[in-house]
Amino acid sequence: MDLTTIATIIGIMVGIIAIYEFIRRQPWKRKPDQGETLLQIDTKLGRIAEYLDGLPTAEPEIKDPFTEGMAHKEQYKYDDAITSFRQALGEGPTGSQKAALLCLIGNCFYAQAEFKQAE
Repeated sequence: MDLTTIATIIGIMVGIIAIYEFIRRQPWKRKPDQGETLLQIDTKLGRIAEYLDGLPTAEPEIKDPFTEGMAHKEQYKYDDAITSFRQALGEGPTGSQKAALLCLIGNCFYAQAEFKQAE
């Protein structure tokens, strides 16, 4: 047998193995994970999902400290951001705005690996 015949036989065997593995894995039968939430997806991308309900359009007493807190958060100044968000909490936000501010405070603590405080 010459070298060309041996190379052909090896090539056919590699092709058969590749086809076998493709069929065995059956990619066309896989279903996407339906149980993943937005937070899980966002966390996998390296971020934490933010809930801002009503804050960007709130009254100035709430919006100004919120905007300041977001600027601090973008600069990784989490302690300053927490202070600003807490200031906005003292201005009497609505229920959903209060929930959003508490989530932002929790996210800042989470970013600092202060998990008990984040809870």
